[in-house]
Amino acid sequence: MKCYRDVYNKIQSLTTLPLRCPLAPENDFFEEELRHLIIQNYRILYTIAENTVYILHARHGNQLWLKPE
Repeated sequence: MKCYRDVYNKIQSLTTLPLRCPLAPENDFFEEELRHLIIQNYRILYTIAENTVYILHARHGNQLWLKPE
């Protein structure tokens, strides 16, 4: 439960400073700016449109990067 709460709180923190996280390595393959938040062994992929943060995917760090199909 603590792990879930930690992940939730860190995702919530994107509401104040969403640009603090770097561009994701997959950013070059997509039209939208793709950023990632690293939390323990996970990467949270997200994009920002206007004033809204959209969580696109949560991936374990051992998974391969996303690629266009």
